[in-house]
Amino acid sequence: MIRRTCTLLAVLALAASAAAQPNPVLKEKFQRRVAQLIENLDGVAGVAIKDLRTGDEFLFNADEVFPQASVIKIPVLITLFEEVHRGEIKLDETVALTKKQIVGGSGVLQELDDYRAKLSIYDLAVLMITLSDNTATNILIGRVTMDSVNALMQRLGLQQTVLQRKMMDTDAAKAGRENLSTPREMMKLMEILYRSEQLSKDVCSEVLRMLRKPKRGNLRAGIPADVPLANKTGGLFRIRNEVGLVEFEPNPYVIVVETKLLAREDDGARLIQEISKAAFSYFQRTGTANALGRSFVR
Repeated sequence: MIRRTCTLLAVLALAASAAAQPNPVLKEKFQRRVAQLIENLDGVAGVAIKDLRTGDEFLFNADEVFPQASVIKIPVLITLFEEVHRGEIKLDETVALTKKQIVGGSGVLQELDDYRAKLSIYDLAVLMITLSDNTATNILIGRVTMDSVNALMQRLGLQQTVLQRKMMDTDAAKAGRENLSTPREMMKLMEILYRSEQLSKDVCSEVLRMLRKPKRGNLRAGIPADVPLANKTGGLFRIRNEVGLVEFEPNPYVIVVETKLLAREDDGARLIQEISKAAFSYFQRTGTANALGRSFVR
């Protein structure tokens, strides 16, 4: 009787251990699917996906350096909230908008009739993230400084993540001063926010709350509307990027898709959508099935 009980406990322990790991066959199929999507792209793509439950990583050209476009606004946002946390900036501090500050590209501040409007630092942060407003971003970069953004990224161990110019500064870009990072480093940055590591819990929670605000993007195409998504998009000519934390319980994950040298502008958006669909399908099944592969959540 004792031997039978010990055997049963051993079986249950083995099953519990196996339940924590995704099925290797399904995992391999997911890897092949993402690799196929990247191979079919007429351009260059890098992908970094991390299972925040098991620690599994799916990396494809993850150390390739990509121009970040508006994705670089995430490090700017983190630096802003870090300085707010230290008491160096107040979110209700107001900034008087001037005509000289207005730049083109994405955003709404360039459409204002009266450039003498006053906006709070918080309002500027909302505009930077939800509408990717370039004028708001440049004002915030001026407030926190490029050096502070880069110093913080270095402290977090992100050696390739650098802010070298303001938005719409094409002369700086042509001179080689581009805003850069890699899929692996952006994945690490989102994991830092998720786990509240290396930054205070307050900073991480405020940044994620801002990134959860509804906005345009392609990752959402593969994720149900009721699953929280903290994300930021970025786009330039022949470049499409998106970074996201998918807060799907019980299997949250980080997903980063970055592209460059695209033959067709729409190809990058389609790639992000297809990889997002494949990723959610994979994490939904691995997160809701038992050790034997039976799912209990529809």
